[in-house]
Amino acid sequence: ITVGDRYDLNIIALGIHPLLKNEDTQVTENARYKELFKELQEILRRFIINGMHIHIGLPSEKAAIKAFNLTNYYLPLFLALSTSSPFHEGKFTGLHSYRNKIFETLPRGGIAEYIEHYDEFIDSINRLYLTGYIKSYNDIWWDTRIRPDFGTIELRVCDAINSIERIQAIAAMLQALCLYARDNYVSKHSYLISKQNKWNAERYSLDGEFITNDGDLISIRDLGKKLLNNLRSLGIFSELSTEHYIDVIDKYLYEPSISQKMIAGYKKNGSLKDAVIKGIIS
Repeated sequence: ITVGDRYDLNIIALGIHPLLKNEDTQVTENARYKELFKELQEILRRFIINGMHIHIGLPSEKAAIKAFNLTNYYLPLFLALSTSSPFHEGKFTGLHSYRNKIFETLPRGGIAEYIEHYDEFIDSINRLYLTGYIKSYNDIWWDTRIRPDFGTIELRVCDAINSIERIQAIAAMLQALCLYARDNYVSKHSYLISKQNKWNAERYSLDGEFITNDGDLISIRDLGKKLLNNLRSLGIFSELSTEHYIDVIDKYLYEPSISQKMIAGYKKNGSLKDAVIKGIIS
């Protein structure tokens, strides 16, 4: 029996509840969030948002940096596969992931720059810690976060997702990408281009365009198909014993994203009711 069944409720999982308003929220009594509110003020009150975090364990500092950098390059793909927040306070925002624009207002939020060396990352963390601006790795709010305390990298860019199968597909793709990064060269990418690519995912989901390191333009959807085929041909999924997820990933690269389904329903009848219903956990 699920919690929803017990109370005769439907539970939704979306990046933002389409109808919830900022003024209806209260800051939790948790001491950490009270402290955050003291610093962030109205910015924190706007956080009526929900995301999904995925941790992938890496065997070494070098492997973690490589996986971190390559994940940031492909960040728009993972975001586009999860976009579920086109509505905010009862209004259509015109974006597919408005949640990410809210999250980027944090002082240490958004997409991270390419990191050359692990020591470079640790040095920055130490300076923030010693000057009192952070208390732990939890206070680094990048879209992808290195977690030395867990031995993982953590993908944080995804909106909340209402399908266990879609979550599994994204996690399997990320795990395969991290294994590839561990054993292969990861070239440097432009931070400016990465920010544009992320915006394209926020704005257009899987139909957004992606500027590659070679300067080519490809849809985010096609970028995912190309990456999936490459990882499959290299035997990455076989090495991880996750071949059964290949067809699932392929399925979600072809069909509309959650946000695209929500927007299509809204444009068809002008009601947010369908948008809310499409967020029910399946």
